Amino acid sequence: MSELVTSIEPALSEQLVAAISRVVGPGNVLTGDAVEEFRWDALGPWRGFPEYDALSPHPLLVARPRTTEEVSAIIELAVQASVSVVPYGGGSGLMGGTIAVQPSVVIDLKRMDSIIDIDYENRSARVEAGVILETLELALNGEGLILGHDPWSLPIATVGGAISTDSLGYRGAKYGSMGDQVLGLTAVLPDGRIFERTVPAKSSVGPDLRRLFIGSEGCFGIVTEATLRTFPQPERRILRGFRFPRFEDGFAAIVEMHGIGLTPALLDYGESPTANGRAGAATLYLGFEGFREQAAAEERRARRICEASGGKPIAQSEARGFWERRHDGRSRCPRTIVECGGRTAFANAGHGRLDRVLPRRRRPPGAPDGARARQRARRHALDKADARSARHPEPRQARPLRLRMPGNATRPGRDRSR
Repeated sequence: MSELVTSIEPALSEQLVAAISRVVGPGNVLTGDAVEEFRWDALGPWRGFPEYDALSPHPLLVARPRTTEEVSAIIELAVQASVSVVPYGGGSGLMGGTIAVQPSVVIDLKRMDSIIDIDYENRSARVEAGVILETLELALNGEGLILGHDPWSLPIATVGGAISTDSLGYRGAKYGSMGDQVLGLTAVLPDGRIFERTVPAKSSVGPDLRRLFIGSEGCFGIVTEATLRTFPQPERRILRGFRFPRFEDGFAAIVEMHGIGLTPALLDYGESPTANGRAGAATLYLGFEGFREQAAAEERRARRICEASGGKPIAQSEARGFWERRHDGRSRCPRTIVECGGRTAFANAGHGRLDRVLPRRRRPPGAPDGARARQRARRHALDKADARSARHPEPRQARPLRLRMPGNATRPGRDRSR
């Protein structure tokens, strides 16, 4: 951090706290030790970000707005002070997108948690950005609908965060990513202006500007409200699991299913390492849902393909157990820690592809460990378990971005390969 930033930081903090308190109320501006939980998201050393150990998150304050207009006012104040803005949802992101790498105003959106409307007839829901995905899912279930987007972080992540990262869930092969479900949205631009596209856009009227805010992690604006596509609850859901002697055998079955257009709602594949670190048996979990005849037909064809590739059916109780624990995080991503030439590396073979082994640099003897220690308990509780999931057989290409907000704060590059 530069000496200039260090010298003006106290003055900036006092001015911004006073100004933003007038917008959201003094009780909704956090400073000092109260900002501790907002310093980090779930970025961990196994993600392969080389500057991870050098990060020193530095929120000046955390503002907790209740309306889009309050978000707009906060951003205008930050722009006037030339201070960066970092939006914060549930903190379950794995790419460091919420880490304030220079003195910044963090905007915590969780107070914006209203489910404004659920429209069964039009299969849509209008919600604020701070709504927890699980809360929305349960509300939709009560109306005979489902969200479709079903990530491991369902009990933690927010609607705004899922849109801003274009999150992909367990049932993404059938229902698409979170961005695919966005029909309309409201966002606050980096200069404080409000962008509103609350109704579905026609494809014949030019570029769909809503896509600027999907997957951009707040770079082009902060999503504050969205209208989402929803789906009727399936008539039937069939869960199956198969164990393969080699990872390649199961992957061949996945490729064959994909080649004939067979798209399970759930496809989760990984291999568990043995005690000596070698690859063990690979397990494929499949789920089929929709109208009864469709689910049954898909399951029969998938079973034939898996068995032809050497897969052995596992107990129904094991497949159902995976489904019931899919939001636990602890049961999903087998990970082993191995020693590679004196360096600790985290290896994960998960869900349709093999991840590379990424070395973690050892901290020099005597070096301070404060930043890691502050967040160790949080990450242990959430147990992010690496969560690099490719739930269909064609993983996305990695597209690292350098994200900038007002005040030229650059956040760590985001690897979109998950």
